[in-house]
Amino acid sequence: MGVMMKKLICIGLMIASIVVSAESIHSTKLLDVNGEIVGSVSVSLYDDRSLFEISLWNIEPGWHAMHIHENGDCSDAQDGFKKAGAHVNPDNKAHGLRNDEGFHRGDLANVYAFAMPSSQKMAQDPIVQARAEQIIPWVSKSKPLGKVAIILHEGKDDYQADQTGGAGKRIACGVIELGKTS
Repeated sequence: MGVMMKKLICIGLMIASIVVSAESIHSTKLLDVNGEIVGSVSVSLYDDRSLFEISLWNIEPGWHAMHIHENGDCSDAQDGFKKAGAHVNPDNKAHGLRNDEGFHRGDLANVYAFAMPSSQKMAQDPIVQARAEQIIPWVSKSKPLGKVAIILHEGKDDYQADQTGGAGKRIACGVIELGKTS
């Protein structure tokens, strides 16, 4: 086998390994109870982890909980997105990273939204109040969740109290496909 053929085989193997571990990107817009877009979530799924990229705008300043909910259904905004169901929790754990009996696979870290300057509130383009990235090892290509909802809550998650960590009302929702489940 010639040197050129060996190089081509090596290049082919490198490309194949990149394709196998390549990310799969999924995204959704977060809609509030009035149907206004207040954020976006992009999720890059890898073989053994995921990267959630979150942007929020036109929401109340302060801490907000975010969770992955079991049903990909945001059709009942006026009823508080109840059709989204409970947090994704296939292992029947308690809620919260601080809970000795937890945590749900649907638990995400809180996101802080800064106040918008009043001069920007009427701007044509939304001013991003919060941007966050979270690496999540319990959601991946090898641990898919299927069609789910990403919920934004009005308050902060305490990472301990069942079922929602005291996060308050569901104020925004977006449906996203996080891998195919069998």
